[in-house]
Amino acid sequence: MFRVIGISAALLLLSGCLSMVSKYDRQQAPDLYSALDSAPQGTAGQIDSTTGFVILGTRASSTLLCRTVLIHNAEGDGKRDYCKIRGGEWK
Repeated sequence: MFRVIGISAALLLLSGCLSMVSKYDRQQAPDLYSALDSAPQGTAGQIDSTTGFVILGTRASSTLLCRTVLIHNAEGDGKRDYCKIRGGEWK
C-alpha cells in the first residue's frame, strides 16, 4: 500500500515538472522552429535571453516526424516532443 502511494506521489510530482516546460510557437521562438525544420540532431540555440534548447533526437513514421528537444533555463530542464505531419506545422 505504501509503495503504491509513493509511486503515485512520484508520478504526480514528475507530471508537474513536465508541465512547467513552456509551450512555444513559431512567433515566440523562431530559432527553435528553424532548427526543428532543418537542423541536425545536437543543434543548440536560444529561445530568449534566459532559455536555450538542444535537439536531442528525431524519429519518423510513415505519417509523423517528431523531434525531442531539451529546453533549459534557470528554473530547470525539461524535454518536449514536437511532431508534425508532412507539410504541417510543429505541435
